[in-house]
Amino acid sequence: MYDRLSRYYDLSHAALVDDIPFRLDLAQKADGPVLELGCGSGRLLLPLARAGYEITGVDNSPAMLAMAERQLRMSPLMYRRRCA
Repeated sequence: MYDRLSRYYDLSHAALVDDIPFRLDLAQKADGPVLELGCGSGRLLLPLARAGYEITGVDNSPAMLAMAERQLRMSPLMYRRRCA
């Protein structure tokens, strides 16, 4: 499903940021590496990496993963090293 919608996903979800503090809090409580299932375009993956968490993103949509990879390539190296 998301392969067809991937090019519009970030446009329709750009303003969706209210859940990021909650996710950061969960990551802090986990006290270790983070696994994000359904990471999509990296909407949560990148803020978690910027906050210092080691994170692995998994998604079943090749198009969404390609978007996440593009965003990672545009990010500073210190953040890219925290993502898998």
